[in-house]
Amino acid sequence: FTVAYVGDMGLALISSAPGKVLSLIRRRGAHMVLHAGDLDYRGHPELFQAQLDAHLGAGFPYFYAPGDHDVKRWYSPGGYQERLAHRLNKTGALCNGEVGVQLVCSYRGFVFVLSGLPFI
Repeated sequence: FTVAYVGDMGLALISSAPGKVLSLIRRRGAHMVLHAGDLDYRGHPELFQAQLDAHLGAGFPYFYAPGDHDVKRWYSPGGYQERLAHRLNKTGALCNGEVGVQLVCSYRGFVFVLSGLPFI
C-alpha cells in the first residue's frame, strides 16, 4: 500500500511542476495522497480540483488539510472544504471530525489525521 505525501503544490497553469508530481504519483501506483496544505497559492478550489481530476481521476483518494494560503477559500461555497467533503464521500474513507480541519480518517486500514491548525 503506497501513500504519496505532498505539500505546497501550486497550479499547473502557473508552473509545470504540479502536473509532473501528479503524473509521477499515478505512474508509481500510489493508492492515496496526503497533502499538507498550501494547495494552489491562488485561491482557486475549482482549478485545484480540476487539476486533480485531470491527472488522477475524480474518485482518487486525495486527502488534504488547509495551509495558510488556503484559508480565505476554505469555508466559502464551492471552497476547498466542500470539495474535500465530496471527494471523501467518493473514496469510502471512514472519517470523524470537521472535514480537513480536525479530522481522523481510516482508508484501507491506514489511519491518519488531517489538521488545519493553526491556520483555521
